[in-house]
Amino acid sequence: MRIICPTNSAEEIEELIQAGASEFYLGYVPKKWGKKYSHVASSNRRYFPESSFNSMKEIEEAVTIARKYDVPVNLAINGSYYTQSQYGELLSQIKKAVQIGISAVIVADIPLMLKIKEKFPKMGLIASTCTSSFNSASVQFYESLGVKRVILPRHLTLEEIKSIRSKVKVELEVLGLFDWCIYDDGMCTFHHGMEKILGVNHGCLLVHEYKLAHGTDAEKRMVNQRIKNIQWDHFCAACLLKEFEEMGINCFKIAGRRLPTDSKIQALTFIKKSMVTDDHEKLYFDTFQRRHPRNANAYV
Repeated sequence: MRIICPTNSAEEIEELIQAGASEFYLGYVPKKWGKKYSHVASSNRRYFPESSFNSMKEIEEAVTIARKYDVPVNLAINGSYYTQSQYGELLSQIKKAVQIGISAVIVADIPLMLKIKEKFPKMGLIASTCTSSFNSASVQFYESLGVKRVILPRHLTLEEIKSIRSKVKVELEVLGLFDWCIYDDGMCTFHHGMEKILGVNHGCLLVHEYKLAHGTDAEKRMVNQRIKNIQWDHFCAACLLKEFEEMGINCFKIAGRRLPTDSKIQALTFIKKSMVTDDHEKLYFDTFQRRHPRNANAYV
């Protein structure tokens, strides 16, 4: 099972490979795009400027370094939809990505998938977690469009993932929750980077504290626009690595493009160690005990 790592700088590529990264993904928001649409309309669902590369030249540097180690680099253009005027700019970015050696594009928008297959048939396609592929029929649909991999929604249970794996041939990827967002990406309507406007510290974690103006008199009211329609009971994604490997999951992705390099290295080191240890049960139990000392027996 490959470990997929986020990156936002060519300078960290070599260190991350040495720490265990076997594949990278990144976002690209050129200055022209930022000025025209702002980062709130980021093409890769990351709304902080530091989350993405803003220079194709630096992306090329990252790809060149990664190639020395035979490590592929993927480009995320995974907005749920785009305006008609944006497609031309996105296809121009993808054309450059093909030229510099990007291995695949991570996409959620179906029209963009079809355009990529038409204009760049050799470019790999990965269906983003934002496609909300809840079941095998969804995965098979994207497989029919020519994707080589589907990134599964993060809230699926092990049994659901196992069932999907048994019914499809395409590669499957799962996410490690570095930021603890437990909502479905494909149905997320929160614009990251607007916390100051909304008056919260982190929208994903503090949805119950949204305070939005309502009506002409600007009366304040508490609003919860996110529906938590899932049951979340896993405390650490590393504890599921053994099951993922046994059921044939191809890739494990670490989230967090704008995190410091040291944090990415720590995550890679931990996940790699979790994969190779012979005593999985002891590692998982010890981790659980440290995090949840009062509930350790529940794990047993």
